[in-house]
Amino acid sequence: KQWYQRRVRATTTDCQGLRVVQFLLRRVPSAATMHLDALVPQLITVSRDSPSVEVRVEGLKTLESVCSEVHFTHVHLHRARVVRGLREVLSDRKRVVRSAASRTLDKWIMLEP
Repeated sequence: KQWYQRRVRATTTDCQGLRVVQFLLRRVPSAATMHLDALVPQLITVSRDSPSVEVRVEGLKTLESVCSEVHFTHVHLHRARVVRGLREVLSDRKRVVRSAASRTLDKWIMLEP
């Protein structure tokens, strides 16, 4: 029981942290531009490797927010890495994750100035 409680707390904390990043991206997208080199690879890793379905979905939503909120000149540099990284997520065993990955990948592929 103690292991389960720690796991639930960690998942909740991870989801809340990703929601805060999404909020900041909506409110102050310029603040994220200087951190994209570190943020994008971490979001890909979370979206692909997290044991929690909720965390994987929130990671994908955050990647989608990066694509839609941050200016094209900063985001297009990461496009190939994101597309490559999300291809694996399209074969996730959970439908909700595959659906979120499909939406996110579509946004990144259709990225235009």
